[in-house]
Amino acid sequence: GEEVEFCHNPTAMTSDDDYMGYIGDMTQAGTQKLGRITGEVDALVSHLRDALKKVGSYGRVVHIAHSQGALITYLAAKRLSPSELSRIEVVSFGGAAALCRSERNFARCVNYYSINDPLLFVVPSAVKALRSGFLTPGGYSGKLVNSSSGSSAMGARLTEEIDMEPEFVFLSPRAGDPAIDHSLLGPTYGEALAWEGRRYQSKYQPVLYRVGKQALVEMVATWHSLLIRIHNVMMTVLRKMLLPFISFVMETNAKIKNTVVILASPIFRRIILPFISFVMETNAKIKNMAVLVASPIFRQIILPFISFVMRTNEGIKNMLILLVRTIFKRVIVPIVFMSAVIWDMIMNPFRSKSEKKPDESLLEGETEESLSEEETEEYLLEDGIEELLSEENIEEYLELSED
Repeated sequence: GEEVEFCHNPTAMTSDDDYMGYIGDMTQAGTQKLGRITGEVDALVSHLRDALKKVGSYGRVVHIAHSQGALITYLAAKRLSPSELSRIEVVSFGGAAALCRSERNFARCVNYYSINDPLLFVVPSAVKALRSGFLTPGGYSGKLVNSSSGSSAMGARLTEEIDMEPEFVFLSPRAGDPAIDHSLLGPTYGEALAWEGRRYQSKYQPVLYRVGKQALVEMVATWHSLLIRIHNVMMTVLRKMLLPFISFVMETNAKIKNTVVILASPIFRRIILPFISFVMETNAKIKNMAVLVASPIFRQIILPFISFVMRTNEGIKNMLILLVRTIFKRVIVPIVFMSAVIWDMIMNPFRSKSEKKPDESLLEGETEESLSEEETEEYLLEDGIEELLSEENIEEYLELSED
């Protein structure tokens, strides 16, 4: 139920037959066994300190070490302060070094060893504990300590249980193979690791959390089981009903298709194709006949008619232009000049009277002279009109107007 953070020291071996990688791992472990602080040790120190900051000053870090990891933990403990060690619980499985509270101020130390683990015999304190019959009833590495006044009941029980439990626990091998029994997730150490997990849940997780988690796990398991059953039912229905029905429909469609093809093939070949061919041939013949008939008609009738119409239109156009010019020259222009002269003749006496009013005494004596003058003026005007209406003046006027 809690997040597990790893600080992994990978092997140098690339395969099971990589002897150079094996020698490199053994060299590193041997160097650390002699007490040398390596980069792996410094990395674990930083990892543990980060974990302590995360849980706070009243929290605890449960550190699990395996094989060479126990040796690296042993060296890292030298870099940690007693107050830091007092908040760390160490659980070691098949460690290359034994971790004891008598040497380092850990909150709790437990070293699990399978009795056929090869590393058991390179740890003197573990060999001594095995030979002394450490696990006989009543034999413990610590002593019973009564709870001090002012401590909580939970803290007292934890202190008492930690002081009472042994620091070395030897396990009977489950697989009988030293390599398999040395594995952390193997049958031997895996069982002890599961027990440590249950202990952690019972000690550090609230009852409500554990009950709620268990209920949630059961609900998820029930839902998963229900989904599996629904899936099985659906697959059964699919296999026994839907698939046969789909197969039947597909076979029926195939049979119908084949029947339609068999029936339609003679009809298509004997009726439809000949009809289409007949229609296409008929259209081609009609088209050719139309072309043959239309070509002479177009050349001998339509083209000459179009040419005649165009020539006739051009002649009519020229005739109209000539007629308009003649009318303009012979009719309109003379009428305009006549109108202008007549208008001038009409308006001239009025203009002379308005300019000079004759005396009444001379009116009777000058009548004959005025009449003779008017007749003379009229005669001159008639001569001027004839001169103005001569062909030469009209043609000059037309040329000027056209310009």
